[in-house]
Amino acid sequence: MDDGLLISQGKTYNITLPELYSSYRVVTDLMVVFGLVIEYDKSEIFHFSRAHNDSNPELDLSAISAPTLKSKTYWRYLGFYFN
Repeated sequence: MDDGLLISQGKTYNITLPELYSSYRVVTDLMVVFGLVIEYDKSEIFHFSRAHNDSNPELDLSAISAPTLKSKTYWRYLGFYFN
C-alpha cells in the first residue's frame, strides 16, 4: 500500500493512541489478507488532541511487527498546514 493515512482526534492522547493502534492493526490485517504490503515509510498517521501541551507521543506498533511511528509537528495536505 502506498501513501496510507490514518487520522484520529480526541480530548487526550490516551484516547487517540489506542484508536490509532486498533485502526492500524485492522489495516495491516486486511493488507495481509489481500496479499499487499504496507510501505511504512510512505504511510502517515495523525492524532489530534485538545491537550494544551507540546507532547505528541509516538505510536509503538512493535506488538504487530511494525515500526514505532514518530509524530510530526505539522501536517501538510493539499497546500494547507495543520498543527
